[in-house]
Amino acid sequence: MVRSTAASSFLGLLLGCTSVDSSAPGSEESGGSTGADPAPTTGLLTTASSGSTAADSSTGASSSSEGGAETDDSIQPPEVAPPDCDSIELDPQSLAAWQTERGVLQGVALHPGGEATVLVGDSIIQFGADGEPADTLQLDAGLHPTAIASDGMGNLFVAGTLDVTLQGDVHGFVRRYVGQQLARHTELALESGANERPVSLAAAPGYIAVMTSVEYDALSGGSPDFNRLDRLDSSLELVRSEPAGLNAPRHAIDDEGTTYFLAAADTLTALGLDGEILWSSTITAAGQSVSLSVGASSVWVAKREGPGGGSIRSFDRVDGTPRVSVDLSAQRGRTELETPAALAAHPCGGASLLATASSEDEESISLSHIAEDGTRNTTPLPFAPGQPNVLLGGDAFFASTAADGGSLALFPVDDEHQWVGF
Repeated sequence: MVRSTAASSFLGLLLGCTSVDSSAPGSEESGGSTGADPAPTTGLLTTASSGSTAADSSTGASSSSEGGAETDDSIQPPEVAPPDCDSIELDPQSLAAWQTERGVLQGVALHPGGEATVLVGDSIIQFGADGEPADTLQLDAGLHPTAIASDGMGNLFVAGTLDVTLQGDVHGFVRRYVGQQLARHTELALESGANERPVSLAAAPGYIAVMTSVEYDALSGGSPDFNRLDRLDSSLELVRSEPAGLNAPRHAIDDEGTTYFLAAADTLTALGLDGEILWSSTITAAGQSVSLSVGASSVWVAKREGPGGGSIRSFDRVDGTPRVSVDLSAQRGRTELETPAALAAHPCGGASLLATASSEDEESISLSHIAEDGTRNTTPLPFAPGQPNVLLGGDAFFASTAADGGSLALFPVDDEHQWVGF
């Protein structure tokens, strides 16, 4: 793959809108507010320190007690020791199943030590390492969560929408939590006269990426709807904001702020922190993408093909060179169809894969670790979904990893959801 010096293929998706670059956080050229100076009110996501007043303009943003609770930037999770990669083995441990009471499972965030957070409907439920519910994260009135993500280091990021403003607009917010403690609150209000709804969120140590749906009403003069990508640092200071086309692509972000997109079924694109396309690589596999995850050196993609079959592909983070190519349907007999359900890159290299397999008389689930050279180590799980076509039933399968090397899988079983830690 050749590094592109022009971002024309990406800019063609921008619908004529202009990106905003606030330079590196903390640099002398940064356009972000420090909280002491007056905040710009047009085109920039701005922030303010805890206890300060939010910008009155609908095109500004604030990070303070504006969301209804005091914040404390000094709150940080404990340091995480790197994993002992030589001692990590794939050894699934079934944890307690739990029943979904309301809403659809929308996201899973894993933290060091095996603790996890789940977004189901509008409830954010925190689980202990044993898979048992521990706490429910109570957001303030007027905050409606739509996505969660973890950086694997113990920080939980929550994105969602605010109540309708007096002007009739809906704006977004992002928060950083450590456990139950609120560390930072930022309100996304960059577009005047539009509804801004965060639809997906990705996090890595040092950076987060929020994909927001921007929808104009009939009185806006015919402005087209689009999706906007906001990249922020872990203190929720804006680094860069730019439109990202009409359809929200599946995306992930790494610890350098590079964002990876699956905007089309057969193309993976890396977008640098400066807005330049670094590379694009064609995915030589059919089907629907179900997972995109970035690790220390590779970007991993899982695709599902029809009612059975699928593939795993990985690409070099730096230049997009294809690395791993695993076709699941080619590894099993015709009497059993294996399908990828969820995948997460592992901090020790490779990726953890949750897959289903079905034959004429039964279904099963397996966990695998796929190494950087494509070697696959698979462990069947000692239980199976209680209903046919569970993968196509509209519920979600998730796999997640933390910086300490722990991994977690979550999938539906009858009316419950089953945890597997490994």
